[in-house]
Amino acid sequence: MKIAILLPVRNGAHLIEKALDSVVNQTFFKKGNDYIIYLVDNDSSDDLVEKIKKYKNISYIKSKHLGIGAALNAGMFRIQNNDDIEYIARIDQDDEWHLNKLEVQMDFLIKNPDVDICGTQMHFTKGSEDTVLDFEYSQWPTDDRTIKDFLLRGMNPLGHPSIIYKKYIFNFCGGYDDATYKFAEDLDLWLKCLSFCKFANINQHLVEYRYQKRDSQHLQDRAVSLLNLRTHSLYSYTV
Repeated sequence: MKIAILLPVRNGAHLIEKALDSVVNQTFFKKGNDYIIYLVDNDSSDDLVEKIKKYKNISYIKSKHLGIGAALNAGMFRIQNNDDIEYIARIDQDDEWHLNKLEVQMDFLIKNPDVDICGTQMHFTKGSEDTVLDFEYSQWPTDDRTIKDFLLRGMNPLGHPSIIYKKYIFNFCGGYDDATYKFAEDLDLWLKCLSFCKFANINQHLVEYRYQKRDSQHLQDRAVSLLNLRTHSLYSYTV
């Protein structure tokens, strides 16, 4: 089985090796399964290209469209052309997977073929000394109905760097909306998948998610995106 790893990067050369090491050393791949890392360079100005030279199975994509949604769509378009890929796994430049993450998730997905989008719990860590965490370990719902209840209320119970989803959903939902919801592109995607996808979370903490300090404008823009999405979800998906 071959899995696509979708990894957008912007000026993340100082972090990327830890993220990539956590991917290539997965127990799932040591059992004969294969992968391609679709690394989307989102107009970086650091030495990212030099840092990734030592890694195999990387499909490098240069994107000049700023924004994570646009970078993800660039990677998704490339993945669509590979008929060997059925599942896509997401990770960000500053996060790390536990080494058995993919093995646990793929075992679950093989046993539950009706599940289209599968996440895990995450462990939140500080990216800077002045970052304040509200909680350390996620406790998100695990079943499809409760996850969808959260989504319909505008809350996101799915950790984006923990997600594996089936490739076909990209054609159904039209990808990530980077223009309208620039800072909540994942929540928008899940809302578009509500009517035809089944969700699940595995109740194990398999991702180390690093909080980074954000400037006030970034936080304000994200808050506006979330508010717009919550309003949209209440009016568009509640019947």
